[in-house]
Amino acid sequence: MVNVSTIDGIEYGFRIMIYAVLVVLIAIVFGAISWILIDAGGDLLTAIGGIIGLVGGLIVYAGALGVLYKVIADGVERGVQAANVTLPRRRAEPVEEEDEVEAVEEI
Repeated sequence: MVNVSTIDGIEYGFRIMIYAVLVVLIAIVFGAISWILIDAGGDLLTAIGGIIGLVGGLIVYAGALGVLYKVIADGVERGVQAANVTLPRRRAEPVEEEDEVEAVEEI
């Protein structure tokens, strides 16, 4: 498992939080426009307001899925980076023919 420093974790958390706040603010703007249009009355404005409200809901849903995708992708990236780190490995010693024959005879 890759160790993440406290500072890196806090920075990552703030980036995700800022993204979530921006998504919610955009959805609130769509919701407010929707509310105004629906409250204004009239069939056409109500329909347009409903569509805009639906778009605002889809923005929140897409934003939540985007955060989920980003967190998983970042975790996978960290794991792949950790797996690609070259570790010092012991060199395999060559096996002599006599040792092979003895190993087979023991079986």
